[in-house]
Amino acid sequence: MPMLYGEGKNAFLRLQLEVIRMTDDQSILAWGWRSNTESANGFLANDPSSFRDCSHVVRVTTRDILDTLEQYFSKDQLRRLISAEEHSRTFAVTNRGIQIWLPLKFEGRDGHSEYFSALLACREVRGDRATPITIPIMQFGRSLSRHFGRPPAVGNQRASIECKSILLPFRDNVTPNIRGLSRKLRRSHISLEDILSSDSVILVLGTSRSGKSNFINKLTTTPPKAFPDRLPVRTKIASAYVTVCQGKRFAFVDTPPLDRDGFETISRQLGFLYRRPVKFAGVIYTFNLNSRWVGEEVRNLQTVLNMCGEEAIDRLRVVLTIWDGVDSEYCTKVQAELDNLLAKIPKAGACCQKFDNTAASAWAIVEGLGDEKKVLSLQRAMVDDRIDLPQTSAREWISELLCM
Repeated sequence: MPMLYGEGKNAFLRLQLEVIRMTDDQSILAWGWRSNTESANGFLANDPSSFRDCSHVVRVTTRDILDTLEQYFSKDQLRRLISAEEHSRTFAVTNRGIQIWLPLKFEGRDGHSEYFSALLACREVRGDRATPITIPIMQFGRSLSRHFGRPPAVGNQRASIECKSILLPFRDNVTPNIRGLSRKLRRSHISLEDILSSDSVILVLGTSRSGKSNFINKLTTTPPKAFPDRLPVRTKIASAYVTVCQGKRFAFVDTPPLDRDGFETISRQLGFLYRRPVKFAGVIYTFNLNSRWVGEEVRNLQTVLNMCGEEAIDRLRVVLTIWDGVDSEYCTKVQAELDNLLAKIPKAGACCQKFDNTAASAWAIVEGLGDEKKVLSLQRAMVDDRIDLPQTSAREWISELLCM
């Protein structure tokens, strides 16, 4: 394989694609099959170290795969699978991904996401393992991605297997060239499944007309709108805007307004990100000082405190927006009330900061968060403990403090 100057980490991706073009060995997809902590842009590994558990992995015959599938299919169905044996030995590399035929075992569903285990034509030779290796897959809409968290349980339902041709993406939508990055930003709008665990992920929350989208626009060099405090189109689902700044990839998650319907949507999507697994470098709550419903803004802030919990409360920044047209005395009063609210949380680290509607101001807030990443309390409660928000320890913790 010829070398390309300045290719950087993309060289290992290109090496794997060359191997796929020359062989039908599915063990190249088995990297990280024992791990719960790997991360990937797609179904090909980012680094050779991801194959550390594959030294004893070998190819198996189609007959071995069919023996595993006997418990799921009738004899007639197995005969049809045998006649289609050539499908299981075919790779097709396209500009969109790798087209491959695989048996998929349904594992569970969570909101709009479905989870599968894909049976590969390879196994581990050491020990007494005789069954093929499986890799976890998550499907969100039409997109597939590797999954390294614990999938939701199927319950008492019998797990089903379907054999079909699927398209496995081998990279994310935004892969920055690691050479020559500067302060100049590059923006791309992506879906949540394209967020990487290596990203600096910032969750941006706020009510309608709180300047939430305008704050993201300033961070991603989008031209300002005529009325930045107004949202003519309501955000219905969470998505992300990715930008590269000083060699670091940031993903700003834009969310629906923080009302009842929006909160339910946000909660489901937080669970989705937790299972990828994605941690948050920051949580931004845009607080509209010019709102006629300041009381509602404060109640929503309490909800955000519940979402963060004690462990991640230091990741929260309350960003005061649309304050330039507000009476300075009133602005000072509201900020003092918010500071008093946050002061009730011992050693929290959360604080209020003004946003003056400039990119420099927005980046000062984001860069002040640092590089630490944490999981929100609401995510752990929904995924690990499988309990509703009203019963979470985060809500109990905040409620007790606010009553002091």
